[in-house]
Amino acid sequence: MRVRNWATIGASTVVPALAVLIGILAFSATSSAQEGEPPAPEASGQPRPPLAKNTAIAIGTLEEEGEDGLNIVDLHGVELGRRDAGNFRFFSEEYGYYNGGVRDLTCVDGVITAKGGGGLTQPDGTHLGVVYVATFNIETGEATVEVTGKDGLNYTMEGIVDGLLYCGNLRDAPPTW
Repeated sequence: MRVRNWATIGASTVVPALAVLIGILAFSATSSAQEGEPPAPEASGQPRPPLAKNTAIAIGTLEEEGEDGLNIVDLHGVELGRRDAGNFRFFSEEYGYYNGGVRDLTCVDGVITAKGGGGLTQPDGTHLGVVYVATFNIETGEATVEVTGKDGLNYTMEGIVDGLLYCGNLRDAPPTW
């Protein structure tokens, strides 16, 4: 039963993340007409959306030292300048399932920092609104996810991510696996 649950959770995390990655790669290509020029308005008269300065991806298992429980993280976000966007999800046998937005994203010196908020479903089925701060070191794989909610809910998951960590401009260097 446990393996089937893990496979279901893994598939529900990896498939959407891969779809987002493929979409980002497909829509971030630069045509020769765009190079060196500001985006031209579309035929409808609406300006094109801003181009992403950086794209951040963190997908894998978060292995905490001394802990046996399963933790899966899935971050995909874009740094757009005035407004950042994306989604952060995690599953923890101990804490539950979180799904929420990325409201602030930075990629500085190989460290991804994402902040946002959303819904946490605890293992007993209780739903809570929480905020988080997640950091991922691309070089070492070290990760910290700090979660804060109402009524004193506060916990931190720390460990090493076994998976894909990437941050940068996809036009310059797309991620490799």
